Amino acid sequence: MEVSLISQKDWPEWDRFVKGQPNSSLYHTLEWKNILEATFGYKARLLAVTSKTEIIDILPLYLISLLGIRKKLVCIPLSGSYSAFLSEDSTAHSLLIEAAVDLAVREGVQYIEIRNNIPHDILVHHNFIEHRPFYFPQIEIHNADANKRLMTHGHRESIAKFQKKGAHIEVGCKKDDLKKFYAILEDMYREFGTPIFSYSYLENMWNILKPQENIALYVIKHNEKIIGGGCMLLYRDQMIYKYGAYILASRSLCPTHGLVWFGITECVRRGLQVFDLGATSAGDKGLLQFKKNFGAAENPAYFYYFPVKGEPPEMETYLDSFQLIKRVWKLLPKPLLRFIGPQFYKWIC
Repeated sequence: MEVSLISQKDWPEWDRFVKGQPNSSLYHTLEWKNILEATFGYKARLLAVTSKTEIIDILPLYLISLLGIRKKLVCIPLSGSYSAFLSEDSTAHSLLIEAAVDLAVREGVQYIEIRNNIPHDILVHHNFIEHRPFYFPQIEIHNADANKRLMTHGHRESIAKFQKKGAHIEVGCKKDDLKKFYAILEDMYREFGTPIFSYSYLENMWNILKPQENIALYVIKHNEKIIGGGCMLLYRDQMIYKYGAYILASRSLCPTHGLVWFGITECVRRGLQVFDLGATSAGDKGLLQFKKNFGAAENPAYFYYFPVKGEPPEMETYLDSFQLIKRVWKLLPKPLLRFIGPQFYKWIC
């Protein structure tokens, strides 16, 4: 077996391998690579182990730079609840890890970050440091009645309230819907003091994933006005709640309850098996409980770090270190936020 960097001529073989593996995700695909490169300027470093020209396993890495000062290699940016490796071949895993470390040294990065949905002792054996900074609560889909019974009484009441107050959800089919959703998302992120990506990220996802129906936009309406929405990713038997937002003045309508319930019913209609409610910080107990009240199981994400030229962040306190920045962020004018926000988001990913 040997390891090599996949070049453009090998992309069709990469694509066939990924889509032929039962545990692959949308994040392993070339479509996701194209979105990341077009939006953030990440440089794909796709490693593959081959035997007699046949791919045995892969490790999709991305070179990320912060203003040309700091660099890191990440597998896979803007994901976390899916395995980096797609085989169970420990020899292939070792070869990929060793190749990743060699690549990191050549690229002069501060550290490597590999994200997994299961623990990988082989990474610890290769001197990677394990952290569990996030959970990815997931709902197992049965049918509408069964899934509603899995919820707490309070969540069922909130869904009924959403419906009784005349709010409803529609499938967004136009770019104009996407723009309106982004505007609401931008305002919500600012209120929470959180950097946001540029609109081009949503637009690139829409343009690249929509033809294969790997993305869905749901818009929340009240009195014929869009008050929120959710961007969902679809791949095989799963739906991923990627981004969601609502106008804060509409909180009393319970828009998030309505959106998640709509997502569950859409999963049932489409015959999907899992509804992934997205990343949640391990320290955000309130949000974790909110998601568990829908009947979601907690699933820790395992982040592995290998220091090369600098120490990796202490992930358990990493997000807390931005509290002062968050307070300042809310006071900055929108044009400035639109310029610097994507730079922060690009690095944090």
